[in-house]
Amino acid sequence: MKEVELYGGRPDPEHDDSEASSTADMISAFIRELLSVESLRMSVPAMVSLRHLTSLPSLRILGIQGLPAALETSVLEDEPRFVLLRHLSIRGSSGIPLVTRFIQMCSDSNLESLVLGGFSYHIPLFFKPLLEELANSQYSSLKTLTTDGSQDVNYCHHDVVGPEDIFTVEVLLPIFRFGNLVEIELCSQFGYDLDDGAMDQMAQAWPAIQRLELREVYHVYLTAVKKPRATLRSLQSFAHHCPHLETLRVEFNAQVVPSVEDASFSNPRMQVLEVKSSPILEPEPVLIALHRWDFPKVAGAGF
Repeated sequence: MKEVELYGGRPDPEHDDSEASSTADMISAFIRELLSVESLRMSVPAMVSLRHLTSLPSLRILGIQGLPAALETSVLEDEPRFVLLRHLSIRGSSGIPLVTRFIQMCSDSNLESLVLGGFSYHIPLFFKPLLEELANSQYSSLKTLTTDGSQDVNYCHHDVVGPEDIFTVEVLLPIFRFGNLVEIELCSQFGYDLDDGAMDQMAQAWPAIQRLELREVYHVYLTAVKKPRATLRSLQSFAHHCPHLETLRVEFNAQVVPSVEDASFSNPRMQVLEVKSSPILEPEPVLIALHRWDFPKVAGAGF
């Protein structure tokens, strides 16, 4: 078998520990025999199953719904793990310490794609340590990084939103080291506070980028407290440093546009340009700038 989906088998509070242990043992024995499997998707693996996963010789794609709590204190054996793993997806709120520990387990792989789902990745306090661990792991092969907010649209643990809840350039700095990133989709709980300088840093850090999307679960901070500081001038940086960029969904302050002298630039590959919901008090300068921009494949810009 090349592809396997294995769901169920979690401990059930309605049954005793011996039955749960027996189920885990059967799943573990099954996983151990998957010597030719290339793609495996499953629910939360028990530790015994996780140890067998690390040594599957052909495994390239792994998707799991969470991680066992015992992983945080487990002792990792000094042997190659996940040698061929290229695409990893961890969904569910396992907690940053567990995910960080698992990332360490994958240090022998050349990860190309990482998808993380769960609210912890939307809060800077939780997410930044994981980004630092990723940077320390030196995944120069990483091409796609996604934090998925689709599971958490109803989650909100704040009554008051403060600066510590907002994604800033300091939070994102660790992933500037991944110069081969092609697709980035990040989801913040309460938005971003990025200026033109931060956007220029992004553009220079990711010259191969094709898709960049900065999404919010709750569009609160930047609309209720302050306008976005990044302006349409940042499009010059992306046009200059990112010749492969096709999709850009980032919130800009559309009231500030490049000067007439600087407004002429092009990106022949751009297909989707969305600057979110910035108010435009004076449309004429924006229209003049749009006329000067050369994005031949963009059917329309979303403001």
